[in-house]
Amino acid sequence: MAHKQHPIKDSPDSYELAHKEKLRNVNEIIGTPPPSKLYKYTTSQCAQKILTNNEIYFAKPSELNDPFDGRHVLNFTTREKRIEIVEYLEFCTKKGGSLDSDWEAIKRHIIDNPSIADELAKKIMDNSKKIINIGFFCMSSVKDSLLMWAHYADSHTGCCLIFDFTHHWTNDKNNNQGKMLFPFLLIGQIQYADRLPDDGVNYGHFLYKLSAWKYEEEWRAVMLDKGAYEGHPHQNQCNGHGLYKLDKGCLHGVILGHKMNEKDKKGVIVAARNRNIKIYEASPELYEYKLNIKETDHSRRP
Repeated sequence: MAHKQHPIKDSPDSYELAHKEKLRNVNEIIGTPPPSKLYKYTTSQCAQKILTNNEIYFAKPSELNDPFDGRHVLNFTTREKRIEIVEYLEFCTKKGGSLDSDWEAIKRHIIDNPSIADELAKKIMDNSKKIINIGFFCMSSVKDSLLMWAHYADSHTGCCLIFDFTHHWTNDKNNNQGKMLFPFLLIGQIQYADRLPDDGVNYGHFLYKLSAWKYEEEWRAVMLDKGAYEGHPHQNQCNGHGLYKLDKGCLHGVILGHKMNEKDKKGVIVAARNRNIKIYEASPELYEYKLNIKETDHSRRP
């Protein structure tokens, strides 16, 4: 029996509108307010750049260090789901270049043949990570993780930047008033699991990671393209991944790694003093597997 023909949206803007709606729905996923302080482990060179230039980089999904970051289960069980996914793939391909001349035939083949699900899923993953204009700035809720210092702060020779969210707010359901710090318009807590999330072609999967990463206690700032911020005062400043200037008050301080060399330490201290932010130093406890973090006299100018 012939399949019933399902209409495929022909307008080049049709999935663009759906895409924007999915981006807006990230607000519903990101509902928990961030802690008052979040921490960015990094190298001394990167810390100096952030402190000197007053800007941070929101990375592309393809630049993240976990190859499973952003992966999710795509539901091909129904014909309607396959149509939705094909439209999403078409949208991604149009954003990245031109469609294959045989695209219409390929599209019908995909819709009518669920057996090619794995092949299609891989193509969608590869395309969406490269093309979707979304950026991430990853932070942690802990400042004294020995593993984080080793993995992200150059084996304790780097730094840990302290971001202050004491007065930060997002558009919560109660419409609470406060101060929104740019570029931290959307901040979500990473959810850890042993299975890939199943959310179709929504964007909540960018806030899921394998439970083996749980030690990071990650919070992720998400930057979408301007289409997701219609009517927002910062709309024209939002362009997905890339560099963004920090609002005054975002940076609270910097923690110096206990193995940092004197040259790098001096550079970070000078940059921090110029920003008038607090300077802390990490040192190992004598009888415990623990870091002791204390404010230093370096915060005061000589």
